[in-house]
Amino acid sequence: MKNQETLNTFNDPQQMKMAGFGPRWGALLVDGNILLLVTILFLQSLIPMLTSWDFDISKLSDSFIMGGFLVYLLGIPLLRILYQSIFECSKFQGTPGKMAVKIKVVNMHGERITFLQALGRNLGKILSGLILYIGFFMAIWTDKKQTLHDQMANTYVVLKR
Repeated sequence: MKNQETLNTFNDPQQMKMAGFGPRWGALLVDGNILLLVTILFLQSLIPMLTSWDFDISKLSDSFIMGGFLVYLLGIPLLRILYQSIFECSKFQGTPGKMAVKIKVVNMHGERITFLQALGRNLGKILSGLILYIGFFMAIWTDKKQTLHDQMANTYVVLKR
């Protein structure tokens, strides 16, 4: 009987142990704190620069304020997508959070994924979170512990040996 927590690879006859929801959640917490720290440091450096300018804030147009707000709203998610995609297709095969909990992202052959695959996987996280984050929780009940975005990108999160 085949163990449901393992994946046979075409290139490697050995089996890889799938990472469950717990290690993935731990990696998310570590990465979330890293990105929060980067955001805080960025904003801390931006605020003194803005307050040193000699301008009347009441004269700023609504479109300028809305533009800045949109850059912030889009910039943070884009930073997260790029951060995760670059690390997942690198030689590390995972973000610092994934490295901390000793998991990595692989393709169906157990190899490093491409940047486009990583980008698709991380854009797919938007869909995974749309309906009460069910796409993320799928890792709990699927045979290969894949989330919706893993299935979309044909990737797996496995424990490092």
